Amino acid sequence: DWRYTRSFAPHGEHAAARAFLAEYGFVVFRGALNAVEAAQSRAEILSHIERVTEGFDAADERTWGSWSHRRYGMPTDAAAFWQPRLERNRCDLRVVAAFAQCLGCEPSSLRCSHDRWALYPRGIRTRRNVHLDINPWLYANGAAAVAARRATYEYASSDELFGGQENFVSARHGPHLQGTLTLLDNEEQEAGFLCVPGSHRTFERWSRTLDPCSARAGPRYDFPDHSRYMSMAQRVPVREGSLIVWDVRLVHGSAPDQSAQGVETRPRFVQFVSLRTARLNDTEQAKRRSMLIRQLYTTHKLEEPRDAVQRAVAGLADC
Repeated sequence: DWRYTRSFAPHGEHAAARAFLAEYGFVVFRGALNAVEAAQSRAEILSHIERVTEGFDAADERTWGSWSHRRYGMPTDAAAFWQPRLERNRCDLRVVAAFAQCLGCEPSSLRCSHDRWALYPRGIRTRRNVHLDINPWLYANGAAAVAARRATYEYASSDELFGGQENFVSARHGPHLQGTLTLLDNEEQEAGFLCVPGSHRTFERWSRTLDPCSARAGPRYDFPDHSRYMSMAQRVPVREGSLIVWDVRLVHGSAPDQSAQGVETRPRFVQFVSLRTARLNDTEQAKRRSMLIRQLYTTHKLEEPRDAVQRAVAGLADC
């Protein structure tokens, strides 16, 4: 279908998918979720927003503008993303297979983030942005500093299982990937993911130009509006149920709804998911992380997966 970016199956197209990732810095896997699973995921998102947002009616899209988009449509409370279907998505065997083939590792050696989702209501004009979700100077030059920072993680609350905590990484334990699950068809003119294809291949050269003082910043680097990357960024339109996986060194971001007034578009439903090597945590930290995850499964009344690989990826098998 010409409307969507070239995609690969989660199984059986390993060489082609890895070659595409190496060249462009991202790759799309179709069918990571089926239509029923995507619909269940959207229903959980809408149900949560309806519970916490005054005036929001999941059955009436005209009310969806009441959902705050100042945080790029993302929730702030943990209950939002500890939902049955959304949690199963993170360690789904198709998602795991996609990451494992890109990294060339055993599926059970990966650990998923327990991350958020986002809803961009139809027609909402969020700010176009491009960024990195890592500290580029530390990634390239600060392996010891990153290790020291990660050694302080106590895994005492759910916010230590995603975002900034998970994105303090260095090249020493790389490569590192991150991803999103697309929960509704997403065409070029609609709000969605964009990136600068191939920018990961110039990362090392570019990072050498950075001031070492930038190491003091957090695990995110935003490019200014006048950056050439802003004009070079391209949309990556994908089908419902697709998984976009990209190298953390790839310049990427999101674009607002770009449709002409009166043109029918869709809202954007997306779930953030990253799988990283278990080697990032020592044995004691892995145990604390696993105990926290088990506690959160209990708190939110979720059924733990029974499959051994899924349990490992969810972080449930480390204690």
